[in-house]
Amino acid sequence: MVNCWNLIPERMYFASVITELELLSYSSLCSEEEEKISQFLEEITVVELNSEIKKMTILIRRTHNIKPPDAIIMATAQSLEAKIFSNDTQMAKISNHDIIPLLLK
Repeated sequence: MVNCWNLIPERMYFASVITELELLSYSSLCSEEEEKISQFLEEITVVELNSEIKKMTILIRRTHNIKPPDAIIMATAQSLEAKIFSNDTQMAKISNHDIIPLLLK
């Protein structure tokens, strides 16, 4: 598993509740990996859905025709005026959002 803190500069970080769900729902996740992910999530702020994020999600989906989870993640970042670190190539193609490619092997 990649140590994410070695890849990104020290700042305040957020994650959408969707990211939390995605990270913890991998079927092949062992207990050690789950513990590391849980520790990582405890060190950042996990942002729940609110009415502002829901409205932004709808607009993003209408504009870019992307999957709901990706639209929620983008809307969450937009609501916080935050950059997105992602290894999602489809998301990285959307030019009007500040998306930083995070290439993981």
